[in-house]
Amino acid sequence: MAAGLPLSLLYVWSSMNGHPFGNTLHSVCYFISVYPLGFAYAAGLCLLYLKWKEGSVWKWLAAPGRMALTNYIGQSVIGMFLFYGIGLGWGSTIGLLQTEVIVLAVFLFQMLFSRLWLSGFKFGPLEWIWRMLTYGKRLAIR
Repeated sequence: MAAGLPLSLLYVWSSMNGHPFGNTLHSVCYFISVYPLGFAYAAGLCLLYLKWKEGSVWKWLAAPGRMALTNYIGQSVIGMFLFYGIGLGWGSTIGLLQTEVIVLAVFLFQMLFSRLWLSGFKFGPLEWIWRMLTYGKRLAIR
């Protein structure tokens, strides 16, 4: 966090001021700021988990994790429909705040869908197909 946050702020400042140090240094700043900050976020989540293992938040986050392939493909399809011209085409017409609200709503929907699906099945639908193709035999989904 100590390295990633200041470098990310420098990257943002550079973006807002027309890349005063040039495109190469701007890209390098991005590259060396993203990874430490991402690792710090992941470490922070791990520390929160170690402190509050029994929290209901983790149960809600576990369901989309168990259906990661289904949710990943689902996000791609929903995003294409909402933001690209093959659907509603909102990508160039809405701002960052509206985009973030839509993204949060899609993820909350996927969390709910994942919990409901996994209450009746062992795997997500695409995970089930993936396992059948991997093992070469039909598996019970329930």
